[in-house]
Amino acid sequence: MKNLYKKLLEIQKAVNVLKKDKAGNGYKYASGENLLKVIRPAMDRTGLLLFQEILESKTEHVMWKLSKFDKQQTFTHVKFKFTWVDIESGEKIEHLFEASGFNDWDKAIGSAMTYAERYYLMKTFHIPTDNLDPDQRKEEVELKETVPPKNKATNKLIELIKVAKINKEIWSEILAKYKVDGFGKLTEKQARDEIKIIKEAK
Repeated sequence: MKNLYKKLLEIQKAVNVLKKDKAGNGYKYASGENLLKVIRPAMDRTGLLLFQEILESKTEHVMWKLSKFDKQQTFTHVKFKFTWVDIESGEKIEHLFEASGFNDWDKAIGSAMTYAERYYLMKTFHIPTDNLDPDQRKEEVELKETVPPKNKATNKLIELIKVAKINKEIWSEILAKYKVDGFGKLTEKQARDEIKIIKEAK
């Protein structure tokens, strides 16, 4: 196994700071394309292959109430196994990794695969980036971009979501539950009901 570990170390040494080259929804992130441009040549040089296998997936469909029509989005949570293979020695290393995708029904699992590959590689090789974590920034921006709150209860709900660090899956479910496209469209009673649920779950 020593030979395979040495090759992984060679790849890690070849990577310094990865520039965040893409932007979307108000945040910057390092694209999978940019990441592979750095790592792929090192993999080819050292003779390593990386296989991504889906072990388990859970899917949930959410209806979004838009201004002119309802749109179904799909949330998929996937458990992966990544396997490094040294083509010279046949040695292998396996790692489990989980990721989620939120997209149209035919793209959700692809989003999860892309996200998993990018972050698995970044975390495996301890690759630093030149900005703050993109997921934290994305969630903050998406909360801000909802319709401005029109009552104190909704304001309190948004603050509670931020403090409790509730993930995108949960607050998307809240919007879908009441068939609205922004927290500002919740009634005061709906907002208070959700505040109660969150507090009881903590």
